[in-house]
Amino acid sequence: MSSERLKDRCEHAQFISKASLPGYQFKFNKKSTDGSGKANIIKTGSENDVVWGVVYEIPEVERKSLNRAEGIGYEKMILPIIKENGESEKTLVYIAIKSKYLDPSLKPTSKYKKYCTDGAKEFKLPLTYLKSLEDFEALE
Repeated sequence: MSSERLKDRCEHAQFISKASLPGYQFKFNKKSTDGSGKANIIKTGSENDVVWGVVYEIPEVERKSLNRAEGIGYEKMILPIIKENGESEKTLVYIAIKSKYLDPSLKPTSKYKKYCTDGAKEFKLPLTYLKSLEDFEALE
């Protein structure tokens, strides 16, 4: 997600590191109230799959607004990520895992997809990963 979008929700969020999450895939399969797909990660367990992203430290007082903004369907989980310096660390992620919130046929809106691709460009995530985000079909 672009830092601009996150700062709209959590003004004092502080960038910590780029990071990867091996054994997961990025999808837009989380049901949204507008009928589009929102960002999600799914566990595959495959060493060939990896999700790239950014770790932020968010002040406790701003986490409630983030939780409201993320809406219904996401659960908070602690997962092991690998920071750009190679350190492994457990961090909090939002993930939809209950089937009633998932639909693999969903597509993101073009505006929402742009938040994701803008963030990948902003933080210079691997080009192959950026391309995989750009390859998702979006709703106009």
